[in-house]
Amino acid sequence: MAIKKLKNYNLKAFKLIIASVSTGNVGQLTADLLINSLKMEKFALFYHTAIIPIIGPSAFNEDENELSISSEFFVSESNKILILQIRSPITSYYLESLCETIIDFVKTEEISEIIQLSSAFSYEQHFVQNNPFEFVASANYTVSENLTANFNKSSNLQIPGCGIAIKLHNLATIKQIPSLIVYKYVSEGDNMFDSMQFAEKFNKLLDTPIIEKEGRADLKIPISWKHLFGHDVNLDIY
Repeated sequence: MAIKKLKNYNLKAFKLIIASVSTGNVGQLTADLLINSLKMEKFALFYHTAIIPIIGPSAFNEDENELSISSEFFVSESNKILILQIRSPITSYYLESLCETIIDFVKTEEISEIIQLSSAFSYEQHFVQNNPFEFVASANYTVSENLTANFNKSSNLQIPGCGIAIKLHNLATIKQIPSLIVYKYVSEGDNMFDSMQFAEKFNKLLDTPIIEKEGRADLKIPISWKHLFGHDVNLDIY
């Protein structure tokens, strides 16, 4: 494991937002939307055995010299927000080690809380008229009154399709770190609209909205959304 800091920031009292690799990649899409809308700065590169290594072009600009890897930290100093964007699958064998590494980082940097953006299989929501958003909060987490979602109070917590969210939440709770999971029931496919709804929801759960303009979240679509399903078909082949 290694965290390579590109710049130095005092992260004390920051909120750590984690994009949990989950159904429809809604967490990842939402994180990119927030990073781009807030013009967040790349803070560090994160390497861990649990995260399958990948490399590709930047998700936010077309500079051919800038690359993205499988997991990176982005910071907004003015909003005291740190986002851990994870772009590739996580191997279950090293999952516990990954969660412990994240918790150790949170404690070392004196980060105030963890918020995970996740999703679940839509067919697991048996009452379709219910709010598609739900949340889970540790006992020491103060939930904003603006968060309009159902509180999952189950003693046997299960969120099918949520990735590392439950494992990390349980460990954070044991370590007495305030922890919140916000998730949405979704289907696989084109999840851009789900992500925009999620960004709106995230904006409202904060005490002070950070990307609001005229009563709505002022969202800026990242260039990585241009080819979510590959490039357009070259008409010369016909």
